[in-house]
Amino acid sequence: MDKLIKHLEFLQLSSDKTCQYFTGKEINTIQFFCLGLLRRIDDTTTSTKVLFELLPINNKHDFSIGIMFRALVLDTLISMNLYKLIKDLKADKKSPEETEEAIKVFCNTFLSDGLNTTLNHIQDAETFDMKTPAETAQAFKNMGHLYKSFFDNYPDDGTRPNLKIKEISNAKKLFQNLAKSNELKEISKVYDIYAYFSKYDHFGIIYFTAINEPLSIKLKIYKNVIEIFIAHHALIHEILSEFSSNDTFINEQKRLANQYLMSSLNKENCK
Repeated sequence: MDKLIKHLEFLQLSSDKTCQYFTGKEINTIQFFCLGLLRRIDDTTTSTKVLFELLPINNKHDFSIGIMFRALVLDTLISMNLYKLIKDLKADKKSPEETEEAIKVFCNTFLSDGLNTTLNHIQDAETFDMKTPAETAQAFKNMGHLYKSFFDNYPDDGTRPNLKIKEISNAKKLFQNLAKSNELKEISKVYDIYAYFSKYDHFGIIYFTAINEPLSIKLKIYKNVIEIFIAHHALIHEILSEFSSNDTFINEQKRLANQYLMSSLNKENCK
């Protein structure tokens, strides 16, 4: 348990340090995307570290840990798919401009997640007399202004904004994209852990099986998933470094992230 808490502490401090470095700086789309993923590592590990410390006293904290870990495993699937995209673009010898544009589209596809659902809800609320036409128009205007970079030129007339990227991704598609690659097929098994923690999030009969498993079994799952988060954290720094114009600080953060990853792997292999 102490080792798991130590890992969480490293991930929290490192992620927060990187995010703080960019505070007040102008950043590009790819940097924004990577920093968003690091912020979620920071937020998740901050809370789960406290819950792990309390877990031996009250194992009911397992439920909250599982809910938060599920979100971070999905983020890991996303970062691994981004890694695959960058690798494929390099293999296809795409120009730096083509590479950057393709990555921006990938990032904006995931950053757009939830916008269409929100727009649908606004429309449905009016359909069921929960909003007046004027309130719907104002809500659409607010969305159009707040997230204007994700919409086609918005006329500010209260009509429904039109998303630039209509593609929708999900965990299953992310898994399939990794699984069809011989090199990444093994990595795609991260989806198994996502599916496990999904049972925490969705009420159903399998929830009872998952939540009532012995703590000894869950600790093995925690160990595996936290090691995956260490790799996820290192991978984000790798990508962030590549698109940060050879920034000295970020290069050092990348080195430390990879060093911690290699150290954790070596210790595991020595057992």
